[in-house]
Amino acid sequence: MIIYAAGTPVPAQSGDTVLGALQRAEYAINTVCGGKAVCGTCRIAVSKGWVKNLHPPSKDEARLLNVLKGGNYSHRLACQVNLDWSFDGLTFVLDPPPNRRRLVMSNTI
Repeated sequence: MIIYAAGTPVPAQSGDTVLGALQRAEYAINTVCGGKAVCGTCRIAVSKGWVKNLHPPSKDEARLLNVLKGGNYSHRLACQVNLDWSFDGLTFVLDPPPNRRRLVMSNTI
């Protein structure tokens, strides 16, 4: 599968986290805790149509998202969203700014 990060194709495999796929491709994304869901710097805003398709956040992720400034129901942590083929077409942006980049996930090459 391919994630398109700001127009750049990023290979991803089923089971990758969004953060892991982006880091492996050397895509610039903030992460202070290294993907342990404790800092919130890898927060993403998932497009409306896809929020309901994601697995629910863990208690730790939900707790952190609740305290982050400007967070809302569409926000998730890139380190906690596991990718699989059912997310073909998933769109989201890195949030908060200045990291905003539109990402599109597709399994077409």
